[in-house]
Amino acid sequence: MPKIAVNGMELSADDRGEGEAVVFVCGAGQPAEMWEMVGRPSVDAAGFRTVTYDSRGIPPSAVPDPPYAMQDLVDDAIGVIEHFGAGPCHMVGASLGANVVFSVARQRPDLVTSAVLQIGGGPFRPEMSTRFAEMLQGYRQGGESARNVQREVLLDTMLTTASRHDPAAQEAMAPILEMLGNAADDWSGTIGQLTASIEWASRDHLSDATEVTVPTLMMANQDDAFFDPEDLRATADRMSDCTFVPIPGLPHVSLDPDVLEASTRQVIDFISTHRRG
Repeated sequence: MPKIAVNGMELSADDRGEGEAVVFVCGAGQPAEMWEMVGRPSVDAAGFRTVTYDSRGIPPSAVPDPPYAMQDLVDDAIGVIEHFGAGPCHMVGASLGANVVFSVARQRPDLVTSAVLQIGGGPFRPEMSTRFAEMLQGYRQGGESARNVQREVLLDTMLTTASRHDPAAQEAMAPILEMLGNAADDWSGTIGQLTASIEWASRDHLSDATEVTVPTLMMANQDDAFFDPEDLRATADRMSDCTFVPIPGLPHVSLDPDVLEASTRQVIDFISTHRRG
């Protein structure tokens, strides 16, 4: 993807198609390329212009030294929208990206036609503050310590509570862990995005939710290790125009193709309902 100058740094970004724009915002550690496997082609086919970008901390975008503030990530997203002249646009964010979309919708509703918050956009589980501190320590040590932390995080992300400690389930995840693992052993971007998450975890966000006025779809997985779906529901209830969709039986991120297709269809139906034309 080409590089664009945004918020004082270079971000790798891609803008394609015509029509109302949909801007996708990645979760922690997620390369923008993953939207090509989950969602973007279907949104293209539905007649939307689509914009993706690698967040700060994710090569080939800039990887500044940590820490990163949440407002850094929010300002980056605003900068991408403004760079491409995409606003007002529909926004779709996953996990940390959902937190970013929530914040853009709250701070700059003039740029947002509708917002989709997938597996995020509200308070982290209370225990995550302690967990984040442990993760930060492991990543700062680097080497095998950091790789072990990343492995545990990925397993928590993609396995349900029932399967989390099943050796067979963990073995089945081995190829995905290998694909997503950090081969470079440079943890600056990971630490930067984690510090933004730690900052997010320090607030409850329920009062902020009353300031989100754009039409919003919040999708919560019921077996999410990071966001309690009931906390997300409480956040959705504070918004003036939010549709809350609980999805039973799923971990933070599901890799089931049928689940992903159904989720993408819900997103398309929602943003199509809120086309400006």
